[in-house]
Amino acid sequence: MVTSKKVSDEITVLNEQKGLYLQPYCRIVIKVHIPEIKGVGKSISNWEIMEKLRAAIQPVEFSQLKVDSITREMVAFEGELLTRQSKKSVIQTLNGKQLKLSGFSSAFTINASENKNDNYPTQQDWESFFADKDQSEFGERPDTVVIDNLPCYWFMDTNDNSNDHKPNQDIVEQVFNKFGPIRCLHIPLLDQYHKSIDNPFQTFSFNNQLNFKVFIQYQEYQGFCQAIQELKCMKLLYRLTNQNSQKKEMLAKIVVDFDKTAHLSSKNIRKRRFEKLKLQQLEKEAEEKAKLEQQKQQQLQKQQEDERKRLEHERMQHKLEQEKRAKEKQQEKIRLKNQRKQRRKEKRQALYNLKLQLQSELEQRRQNAEAKFAALHLQNKDRAKKLITYLLDDIASLHMEKVNKRKQQEQKRKQLADEKALRRRLIKKIKKQESRKSALKRELLYRQIDATSLKSVVVKK
Repeated sequence: MVTSKKVSDEITVLNEQKGLYLQPYCRIVIKVHIPEIKGVGKSISNWEIMEKLRAAIQPVEFSQLKVDSITREMVAFEGELLTRQSKKSVIQTLNGKQLKLSGFSSAFTINASENKNDNYPTQQDWESFFADKDQSEFGERPDTVVIDNLPCYWFMDTNDNSNDHKPNQDIVEQVFNKFGPIRCLHIPLLDQYHKSIDNPFQTFSFNNQLNFKVFIQYQEYQGFCQAIQELKCMKLLYRLTNQNSQKKEMLAKIVVDFDKTAHLSSKNIRKRRFEKLKLQQLEKEAEEKAKLEQQKQQQLQKQQEDERKRLEHERMQHKLEQEKRAKEKQQEKIRLKNQRKQRRKEKRQALYNLKLQLQSELEQRRQNAEAKFAALHLQNKDRAKKLITYLLDDIASLHMEKVNKRKQQEQKRKQLADEKALRRRLIKKIKKQESRKSALKRELLYRQIDATSLKSVVVKK
């Protein structure tokens, strides 16, 4: 849960009365490839890269931008956008862009892509999951949504004066029945016996007191689908108004999935009830055992008190004998102490001589190792030079092949352009010839008509 200063314009209302809204988010992966660095002592500023990335996508802004991983070849960032509509434009803007950083002559290349880690359930997922199961009963078909990482404080009853800071089940149902009528709802955090059944060895966790998980079973399939579709890729936004009418907004990333454990099936509900009764019976038996043990403990304490008094009397009797033995032991200790001192002196001298011998041997081995390391360093240097020359030749040959291919493609384009121009010229000539033929035919017709008219005139005369 974080306090947010940047809020998307695409927020939707979940429950305005409780100040709960849904804000979409979209994450992208940005990889900045590091060019070959010449020289020693140059460092890359992640902060400068992040500022350049923010400036490159203006007027769009990152709601969150952080370093994901760093290697010698690249620096990977994870960016979060406020709107999904800006995702494509941001990826197109950043993909292939060159960054210039201060202190580096070569440019840094950027590759941007979608973050594929945000895998939310789809209709195909739950249909394939429940395909082989009997879907005649509730809980054993796609009708239950599991929502995790919900902040407890946002769903508390404000009129409740208890300090347990736990969510109110009625408020949770009131908020999530927006998607459809709810048949059943279960919050494991509120079920003391359910926690002990599922996690018998669970220890205290501070996070469990802040967030909670809820299983929501809808009466209709449409409500289940609508809940998953509207909650996926969303953050929960909470608007809190202070006494001074100042609004404070907080965001929480929730985890949404469909129930794969038949948690709210009638079989599992009966099982949990049976386990609850069993645990209650065990609690009663434990209380009765505790009372019996307390009574036994009191009897044992009386017996122990009597035994302690008897032992105290025996200790007083043996005290004088122990004092005599202590004096004899003290004298024996002094004698043994002197013997140990003499032995320690002899051991120190022997260890000192051995230390000098080992130091001389270690010095000789160090010199031999340095000579071997120098020889290996020269060999590795020659191999590296050969490898670099081979790689440079390979790169040059690849570059020449690309250049030749480009030249051939350019020649082909020119030939095609010349052919198209010739075709256009021929078509124009053919059209001109046809127009001339049609004009000649018309002239012949006119002449024939004139000749026939002259003959008819002559004949009449």
